[in-house]
Amino acid sequence: MTDQEFVSVKTLDEKLKPRYHKICQHFLKRFNAEPEFYARAPGRVNIIGEHIDYSGYGVLPMAIEQDVAIAVSTNSSNTLQLANSSSSFCEFSCPVDEYTIDKSNPKWFHYVLCGFRGIVEHLKVTTPRGMKVIVDGTIPPSSGLSSSSALVCCAALATLHANNLKMSKVELAELCAHYEKYIGTEGGGMDQSISFMAKQGMAKFIEFNPIRGVDVKLPEGAVFVIANSCVTASKAVTSHFNTRVVECRLAAQGTGMVVWVTMEITSESACKMEAGAHGSRLTGAGWGGCTVSLVPAASLQNFLQEVRKRYYMDGVLELTEEECTRALFPTAPGVGAQLYVH
Repeated sequence: MTDQEFVSVKTLDEKLKPRYHKICQHFLKRFNAEPEFYARAPGRVNIIGEHIDYSGYGVLPMAIEQDVAIAVSTNSSNTLQLANSSSSFCEFSCPVDEYTIDKSNPKWFHYVLCGFRGIVEHLKVTTPRGMKVIVDGTIPPSSGLSSSSALVCCAALATLHANNLKMSKVELAELCAHYEKYIGTEGGGMDQSISFMAKQGMAKFIEFNPIRGVDVKLPEGAVFVIANSCVTASKAVTSHFNTRVVECRLAAQGTGMVVWVTMEITSESACKMEAGAHGSRLTGAGWGGCTVSLVPAASLQNFLQEVRKRYYMDGVLELTEEECTRALFPTAPGVGAQLYVH
C-alpha cells in the first residue's frame, strides 16, 4: 500500500464491533437513526524529532491504537449537527455555509470545522452536504498525543466521504496540516501525516516539502508504554507553541542544520528508566503531556506496576485505580485513518 492511495471503506470486524456499537447507540439516542458510516483517525507518539517538522526537517512518529472516531449520516437540511459521546462537551449546530472558527476561544467542534472547511474550500464544493455527527475519542485530551489533529483529520475524511469525493492520503495530510492552522496554531505536518499514512506495526520516517514517508520496522520483543503526566496545556489557548515555532525556524535559518529541542527530563521520565524501560522520552509539544517508553515485553507487567506505584498511586499524583488505567497504558504501532460501514 502506498501513501498515494485512497483511504478505503471497510466493514467493521468482530474486534471493533463492541466499541462502534456503543458509538452507534449514542448516535441513535441523539438523532433517532443509525449512522451511514464511520471515520476514524489515530493519535501519535513521536520517537525522534521534536519541534522540527515545521522547519522542514524529518521526524519519526508512529500512530497509536487510541483514536478519534466519528459516526456520520448526511442530512438534507444543509446544517452541521455536531455532538460528542462525552457529556463533558457541548453540542454545536450551524449552516454548512455560515460558521466561525474562533481562535480566541477554541472549542472541540472548531477542530471539526477546520477539517470540514478544508475539504469544502480546497475542492471548491459549492453545495456541501449537511451532516449529523457523533464524535468519540480514546486519546487523552491535551496530553501531547495529537488528539486535536486526529479530530481535524477525522472530520476532513468524513466530509470527503459524505460528499462522494476522493483524495490521496498524502493530499489529505497536506490539507489538514494547512487548515488546522485556522484554530491558531502554526504547527508542521507530522501529526496529520502519520494519522493518514501510518502502517500497522511500523513507525514512519516522514519528510516534508513535499510530504513523503518510509516505513521503519520497530524492535521485536518490545512494547511502547504511554504515561500521561496529567499536566495539560492547550496549544491553541496559549502562545507558547507558536513562540517555539518562531524560535526554531529562526535557529534553523541561522545554523542551516537540524534543530534538536532538548526537553527537561521530569521525575516521571526518570521513574520509567528505574522501572526497567530501555528508553523513555517526552512526546508532543512539551509543557506537560506524555512520555513514551520502550519496554521489554517480558517485563511489561512489572514495569506498569512500578510506575503506577512510584508516580501515579503512592508517589507524585495519587490517582485512583480508574484514573491510573486511563493515564498509563501499553500501545502498539497502529494503522492510519480508515472508513467503516456496518
